[in-house]
Amino acid sequence: MRRMTGFRGFLTIWAGQFASLFGSGMTSFALTIWIYQQTESPISLTLSAFFATFPMLVFGPISGALADRFPRKLLLIASDSMAGLATLALLGVHQSGYLEIWHIYIAVTIAGIADSIQVPALMGSVTLMVPQKHYSRASGPQELAGTASSIFAPVAAASLLALADLREILWIDLGTFGLAILALGIAHIPQTC
Repeated sequence: MRRMTGFRGFLTIWAGQFASLFGSGMTSFALTIWIYQQTESPISLTLSAFFATFPMLVFGPISGALADRFPRKLLLIASDSMAGLATLALLGVHQSGYLEIWHIYIAVTIAGIADSIQVPALMGSVTLMVPQKHYSRASGPQELAGTASSIFAPVAAASLLALADLREILWIDLGTFGLAILALGIAHIPQTC
């Protein structure tokens, strides 16, 4: 099979990452609702947000060095896999009927670590894949992915929660991680090392 390269390769990876970002946004919103329904505690919600973002503060400074030292494609696949495994663990605990808040704190911490690795690896990959004259063309879809997922993922999650529960959203999120990994598998990211 021929690997996608250049701007087409970027669009392939972007589509997978957009799907994953959308699925993760749905999960994040659904977990927020679940936490509030279980605790009615703003502190529990705040702790969830803290555990999701604190790893970026801690690992952010070293993740750029990782992106320069290791193959970016490998880092992207590893970070999507790590976040996917955290979601899979949440799904397993939820389906067993034993989901507790601390499980969510651990899962969002792992997802935060994965995000801190993914962001510099993805940004560095774009500059390797896309010719410099197309940087502005590439920045539009990247901004769209973040903005659209932050607006529409909660709407989609709320709509699904009206018909189903957290389990279905976690399954969707797992599927989107699969799409992101598949897209990374068929796209070519040049090596700098």
